[in-house]
Order: sequence, then C-alpha cells, then structure tokens
Amino acid sequence: MSVGDAPETGPRARILAAAAAEIASRGGAGARVTAIARAAGMSHANVYRFFPTRAALFDEIARDWLSPIEAAGRAIAEGPDPAADKLERTLIEAHRAYVAKRDDAPETFRLFAEAVESPGSAARRHRGRMGALVQRILDDGAASGAFAPFEPARAANLVADATHRFTHPSALWLDRDMPANQSLSRLRRTLDLLVRGLRSGGL
Repeated sequence: MSVGDAPETGPRARILAAAAAEIASRGGAGARVTAIARAAGMSHANVYRFFPTRAALFDEIARDWLSPIEAAGRAIAEGPDPAADKLERTLIEAHRAYVAKRDDAPETFRLFAEAVESPGSAARRHRGRMGALVQRILDDGAASGAFAPFEPARAANLVADATHRFTHPSALWLDRDMPANQSLSRLRRTLDLLVRGLRSGGL
C-alpha cells in the first residue's frame, strides 16, 4: 500500500463499496464483477487480484459488516454488568443490527442469510462466535450465582431455540414484513421469560 492509500480509500475498500452497491442494485446472483471493477475504477483482473472468486468477495463484505456486531458483543460480555443484563443486551443489539441491515440493504442481508448455511463462510463463523459469547455469559452467570446451576450445552441450546426467530438470519428474512418495533418488543418479552427460567432453574 502506497503512502496516502488509506484503507478507507484504497483499492480494496473501493472494490467492497462497489460490490455492495452492485449487490444492492442487482442482488447477489445478478452482481457482475465487470460492473464492480468499472465502478471501482479498475480492471476486473485487478478485482480478482484482491478477491480470487466472487464468493471470496461476498464473504469479505459479510465479514466487514459482521465484525462490529461481534466487537459490540464482546464488549458487553467482558463488561461488569450482571449476567442477565449482558445476555439481554447482547441478543438485543445483535437483533437490532440484523434488522437494520435487512431493512436498509435487503439484498446484502439475503446473501448473509444464505451464507449461514455454507460451512466455512464468514456468516457461519460469525454465528459460531456469537454463540460462544452467549455461552460465556451463561457460564459467568452460573458461576456468580446469578443463574441457577445448569448443564452448559443444554442452557445454550435453550437460548438459541427461544431466540431463533429474532437472531437467526433466515428467520429474520422470513419475518421481513414484521415492523421492527414489534419484533423487538416480542424479543424483549421472550428474553424476560428466558431470564426468569435461568434464574429459577425452571428451564
């Protein structure tokens, strides 16, 4: 990278911005590398120098979008708040971020929802890391006495099952006609019941 070629304005960033715009316009299936290259001001061969395949390019778009969600989740999980608050905030903030992307850039979100099913994809790895954050919060809650003792894997599965509609991209895509405030309200009610069960050991 040459002097003055900052990450925000360098060729990689231009390619990603052009690809995001192309996907928003044509969808993932219709996005063309030649159009992306033209919008980025380079040859399509140069695009392939940075991203050897279309899949790698789309994967990088997902990684760039998902990384801040994971960072926010880690900050919550590592904070001093009670475990119940951490659990609620982690899931609510992830839900809000997913819904915002779904509503603002539906074609990009649809790629995310489809990529979750692909082993090794950035979307699939993101789901795994978010699940690990939830597991950490649950373990901390049990260790501190905030939650009743439980079998770790079973508790994590229960959280995933209870919140699937609000945090799994495929479910959120199917629910895209539901108003965001209604979806968030339903998630809050679900989490309230879930936390009560974790505290009492009644799950």
